[in-house]
Amino acid sequence: MITELAFLRISPHANAGFEAAFASVEPLLADAEGHVWHRLVAAADRDDEYLLEVDWRDLAAHTEAFEPSSAHTQFMAALEPFLVDEPAVYHVPTATRRDERRLKARAYLADRLALLALSSFVFVI
Repeated sequence: MITELAFLRISPHANAGFEAAFASVEPLLADAEGHVWHRLVAAADRDDEYLLEVDWRDLAAHTEAFEPSSAHTQFMAALEPFLVDEPAVYHVPTATRRDERRLKARAYLADRLALLALSSFVFVI
C-alpha cells in the first residue's frame, strides 16, 4: 500500500464551505478503485491548511486510475474554488501492521497510566 499526503491551503475564513464541499464529493474518493481509507484533518495551528491523507492499494491506483478519471475531475472541481494554490502531494509507504500495533500499544499504556494516576489521585483525596 501507499499513502498519499495532500497538503491543501484554502482561502481565509473558508473552512465551513471547504468542508461542506469536501463532504459533498467524498463518495467519489471513497468509491475509487484501489481506495483503502482516507481522512481530512484541519491543521491545529493554522486555520487555512488541511491534510488529506489517503491510503491506496498501490501508487497506480491513485496516479493511473483515480487522477485521470472523471471522478477526480469532479472531486477537484468542488474543492478548487476554495484552494489558494495547487495542493502539495507526496506519496509515502503506508505504516505496516507492526507499526500500527506498536502505536496502539503505546496509546493503551498511556491510557492505563493516566487511569492509574487518576485512581491514585482519587484515593489521596
